[in-house]
Amino acid sequence: MRIEVMCILVCCFLCALPCRASEKTISAKELEIDWIMYGHGRRIREHGILLLQTKRGGKDICLLSPDSYSDKVVLQCEIMTLNSLTSIDFILAVAQVKGDKHFSLPTGYDGSLQLWQRRYAGYILSLANAAENRTPVLIKSPGWRQLQQAKKNYFIPGVFNKIEVGRKRDKLWLLINDEEVLKFDDDHDLAEGRLVIHIGGAFGEEGGCLLRNMRITTRP
Repeated sequence: MRIEVMCILVCCFLCALPCRASEKTISAKELEIDWIMYGHGRRIREHGILLLQTKRGGKDICLLSPDSYSDKVVLQCEIMTLNSLTSIDFILAVAQVKGDKHFSLPTGYDGSLQLWQRRYAGYILSLANAAENRTPVLIKSPGWRQLQQAKKNYFIPGVFNKIEVGRKRDKLWLLINDEEVLKFDDDHDLAEGRLVIHIGGAFGEEGGCLLRNMRITTRP
C-alpha cells in the first residue's frame, strides 16, 4: 500500500514540474546542407552567414526544414536584404492538406508561393514586402485567407533585422527588431508541420538576403 502511495506522489510531482523548452541553434552549414532548397538561385555559406539569392525573371527560392515541429515553436534569426526589391516570407505548420504521412513537394517545384494556396496548409508571415506595395501580413492556407495586416512596414533593407516568428497553438506572432508587428488568435489552428523560408524579387529582379544566428525553440 505504501509503495502505491509513493508512486502516486512521485507521478504527481513529475507532472507538476514545468516542461522544459528545447532550443536548437541552426548553423549556416545546416541551412546549406540539411534544409532542402527549391527553385533556381544561389545558396552560399561564408563566415557563419548564409547567402540566399534568386535569379532574375521573377524566380523564387524556398528553404524547407528537414524536421517537423509541434504547434509550440519559435524561430529567431537575423536577416539582411541585399536590395529593396527583396521579399521574405516565413511559413509555419507546413503540411499536406490530406495529411499524407510522407511529406513531399511536387517534382519540379519552382519555389513560388502559389503552391501553398490549395495543396498545402500553413501560416504565411510575410515580413519584407514593401516593393510589392504591401505591409507585413499573416495569411492562412489552404484558401490563402488573410488573417491580419500591419499598418506600416518595419523591416529595414541593408541592415541585419532581428526576426521572431512564433506559434503557441492558436496564437501566432511576428516581431521585427523587438517590435510586435503581428499578433493573432486563430480559433481553428493547424496541426504541426515543417518550416519554410521563401525569398523572392519584385518586378522580375533578383531578390536576396543574408541569414545568420538562427534558433528554433520548441515546447512539448
